[in-house]
Amino acid sequence: MSKEEKDYSSYVELISNWYSGLLFLAGFTLTAMTILIADVSEPVSLSGQLILLSFGIMFQLTVSVTALLNLSISILCKNIPKDTPHESTSSAGISR
Repeated sequence: MSKEEKDYSSYVELISNWYSGLLFLAGFTLTAMTILIADVSEPVSLSGQLILLSFGIMFQLTVSVTALLNLSISILCKNIPKDTPHESTSSAGISR
């Protein structure tokens, strides 16, 4: 690699690790909610409803953080590699 070229390997590794971790957590949460809905004998009990509510909030937060991470990277990063689809415009339509 020449001195003029920028190294994006740590950038790509960081983003892929964040996506993998957050989406794994979201998938686990959705699976746990599905199992609880199928196995709860009384779904109207207060404890069952509170558990499902907490899992639902956790699922929504992980998906929202993943979407926010994607949006903030496409808008705020100035050194995006050339072969990404966000080369000339961000997802909000702001030209660089």
